[in-house]
Formats: sequence, structure tokens, C-alpha cells
Amino acid sequence: MKVFKASNIGEGVSVPYKNIDFSTNMRLASAFTVPIKDEDHAIMPKNGCTSTFESSADFDAHISANLHKAPPSNPRTSNGIARLHLIEAVRSINTQIHRNKEKNVWASALGHSAQIVVQDTGATARLYDAGESCRPETCSIACTRRGRVHAHLKECPGLSTCPAKMYPYVRHSDETWEPYPTKKFDLWLCQNYWHSLDWEQPLDLSDKTARDAVQLISKCSFVCAHSNGHLGEVEHRFCSKEAWHTDQHAFDCKHPVVSKLDIVFVCDTTGSMGGYMNEIKTNTCQRIMNTATKVVNDVQFRFVAYRDHPPQDSTYVIKTSNAAGEFCNATQLQAFVATLDASGGGDGPESVLDGLWDAGVTSKWRDTDTLKYVIHIADAPPHGRLYTNGSGDGFPEGCPCGITIERIATVLNKKEIRYKPMKIGSGVNTMATIFRKHITQYEESDLSGTLDLTNKFVGILARDLQVKEMDVHEIK
Repeated sequence: MKVFKASNIGEGVSVPYKNIDFSTNMRLASAFTVPIKDEDHAIMPKNGCTSTFESSADFDAHISANLHKAPPSNPRTSNGIARLHLIEAVRSINTQIHRNKEKNVWASALGHSAQIVVQDTGATARLYDAGESCRPETCSIACTRRGRVHAHLKECPGLSTCPAKMYPYVRHSDETWEPYPTKKFDLWLCQNYWHSLDWEQPLDLSDKTARDAVQLISKCSFVCAHSNGHLGEVEHRFCSKEAWHTDQHAFDCKHPVVSKLDIVFVCDTTGSMGGYMNEIKTNTCQRIMNTATKVVNDVQFRFVAYRDHPPQDSTYVIKTSNAAGEFCNATQLQAFVATLDASGGGDGPESVLDGLWDAGVTSKWRDTDTLKYVIHIADAPPHGRLYTNGSGDGFPEGCPCGITIERIATVLNKKEIRYKPMKIGSGVNTMATIFRKHITQYEESDLSGTLDLTNKFVGILARDLQVKEMDVHEIK
């Protein structure tokens, strides 16, 4: 058994333990003591502790508040358990960082920031990199610091026997963990992790902070991000259900609840847009569904492709996933986008206003309990001197159909549609400035690459849906 060595502990020091009788529903049984030698003892000092001990009494007083409970299967000898530090790994939801305490090193998901900052309230911050060792700390301190959805890493026995297939409190991780890149791990919720090892959850329940931690660490970490409508306490903002539940979240909030989501993509499909169309087909829809269905079960899509008016382009002005304005599911939308190609376009400006008009007017938007989005992906402005100064514009007087942003904005504002332009390059900056003046629910994003399309809109969506997954300590 791996233990942390400690010096300054004399021969014959005894550490009190309480045995757990697992055959009677985890009830505490009789206490016993473990005689230990200095080479066998595992001490768990508090954060930053540098204490030394001149006597058994000094040592007992120092550790008495942090007793661990040992299973009967462990040998009660000097070579058995002493003060074993119990936590293999602690999960941080937002930073994707775990603390592997079996070997007392830090582990980090590959691709995430490898530097770890640990700072308890009033304590000096400590910086670590993945693979570095650190001072041990008590389980009560670690569990309390991590808060909700406190989970541990445990090496996966293999996909065929992965416990995540059998237990709702286990999740398989497909990520690569440093410094163990060749190993695959599962995440176990804290209490279930210790029960799997025949240990009681190692928290000193005589301490109020630890008792409060026990109530939190198995709870869901999704929080309502709405700016108002809460009762005032931080805990009231969190979902009240258990961690990793599979049904909808439950919040004690007083603001309107969203139960449906309508999304219309309006996309320039001329020659420069192939990468973004492929991103929608292969990644964006699935990421939207993964995010949205944590909150709502009813998500539907529509797609409006636009090019230009003839003679600038002879293929189409607009082309939609459904000409009657009906919405579809993610699979149907992806199939439609797969039929499109990126080509043509003629002059610089495109039939932007035609596409937006169809999205706002023709789409059969739902009204009740629905978040409505127009996601506009563009690298060129509409026709008209207002947007182009007439330079390189085959229709300097504006859209040949007579559509204006004022007419479009009236529709979007009345239906409370959230307009999210995804700007590619500087050629659409003037358009954005003008649109912003007319559309009430306007929020633009600048894209530097195809992946930005998915990442930025999914971030917006998660915020607007009023829930996100986070660590409780990050909102205090």
C-alpha cells in the first residue's frame, strides 16, 4: 500500500481509526489503534503545514480533527495503514484538471492548460505543472475546495468491461491525461469511488465544513446564469438534482423557462465559403444538440443559402432547406447542407438581404417558450452604396428586390429573434455597423477560422440557455 512518509514521528506512536462494518449498511463499528513507525507513517498535514512533533500527544492533537476510517480488510500492523492520504484524483469541471493523489502528482487533460493554481481562502497560491508532485492535504480540504460533481480518476479496465456501461455514477473519459498518455481513465463520483474500494467516504463528519461538502459534492454543477430571478443565495442558482442526471435540470428561478429552440442558418454559399459549410455539416449541428439538449428537448433547424442576383450569379438567389418555411431536425439539416457546394458569386456584394428576409418572414417560428436565432455567416456585404460605396457593386442602388434592413429588422424585432452575425474578414464591418443600429437583439462574432463558427455560437447558446457547468467556488 502506498503511503506518504513523514519524519519526526517517534517509535510507538498510535493513530486512532474507526473500523467500518460493510455487512451492516456502512455503520461505524468499534474503534482500534494502529501502532506505527516513522518509516511507515503517512501524515496528511493541512495546506502549507510545516509542523513537527516532539511527542505522541502533540501528534495526536495535530491530526485528531482529520480521522480517516479504515476498512476491516486492511492489516492493523505497522506495515499496514497509517494515515493514508486517500484521494487519487480530484476533478476540476472548468479547467479539466485532476489531482492524482495516489502518487501525489497532478494530471491534466491533454490540450488543456497544464498549469494548476491551488489557492484556498486566505492561503498562498501554489503553482504546479502536470506530472509535478505536491504536498499532501486532507481529504476534507480537497473535497471542500472542489465542490460539486467531485469525481476521481480510476484506470478503466477496458471498454468491454467499462463500469460506465453499468453505473450512472461513472463516466468514461476519452481524453488523454498527462502524465499518463497511454492510460485510459474513468471518472467516478466521490462517494461511489470510495465504496468501490470498500472505504467509507473519507470526510470527518464532526466538522461542519466537511458535512456541508458531503451535501454538495454529489450534486449537479449546472448553474443558472440569468442575471436576475434568484432568491439571493448562491446555492439557489444551481440545479437541485444529483450529479450527472440524464433528465432536464431543475432550477429554483423566477424568470421565464425556455423549452424549445428554433435556429435558422443564413449562409453565403459562394466560392469562399466551402470550409464553413462543411463545418456546419460535420460539427456545428451536433455540438448545438449536445449543448441544447441538456436544457431543452425540442430543437429544430432551417437553412437559407444565398448567392446573388443574375447576371452576377445564374444559379440561385436563395436556396432553402424547406421553401414553405418548415423546420427540420439536425440530421435532415446536415443532409441538406451536404447537397450544397460553394461556388459562383459574381461581384463582391451578395444577396444578403434576400437571405435574411426569407429567414425572418418565411420561417415558421414558434412563439411560446422558444429561443429563436438567426445565425448569419458572411464574408461579403449586401448590395447598395450604403454598404459598398458603389465600388465593385453590380447593383449600387441596392437589392433588386427592394428589400431593406429596416424591413428585415422590423420582423426580427417583433418576433424577438436573436440575430447572431458571424463575420469573416473586414468586408462586412460596414454592414455590421448599420445592422446593429436597427436590430434589437444583435450580437456579432468575428471568425478567424472554421472551428470558430461552432465554438463561438455554442458558447453564446450555452449562456443564453441560462445554464452552464461550473465549479461552485468560481461564482463566489
